[in-house]
Amino acid sequence: MGIFALLSGLFIGLYGCRFLRPTAGMLVGITTLCTTLVLSSIFGFFQTVLGIILTIVTAILISVICRVITLHVIWFAIGGFGILGGFFFGSLVYELKIMQFDFAHEWGASWL
Repeated sequence: MGIFALLSGLFIGLYGCRFLRPTAGMLVGITTLCTTLVLSSIFGFFQTVLGIILTIVTAILISVICRVITLHVIWFAIGGFGILGGFFFGSLVYELKIMQFDFAHEWGASWL
């Protein structure tokens, strides 16, 4: 997922804003699809064949709907990717601090 996001950012950087909407639409669609499938797996909807089929169909429908909305309202996608990127960057900094001080337990990292 991260590699696809990096390649699409490089693609937008090289070819400009004319490909911003389709690329952001693809990113939102793939992100929504993966998130829906992961959440369905966590909540136990992958236990039966019917659950798997319904989950995949539902994930594809939600993904297509989010992609179409993104093509028309691009700034929500840009804001969402900014929030997501900030969250992951903050998690990276937090984990690097934990590794730097070699904390083995969560209580040791609570003061960071």
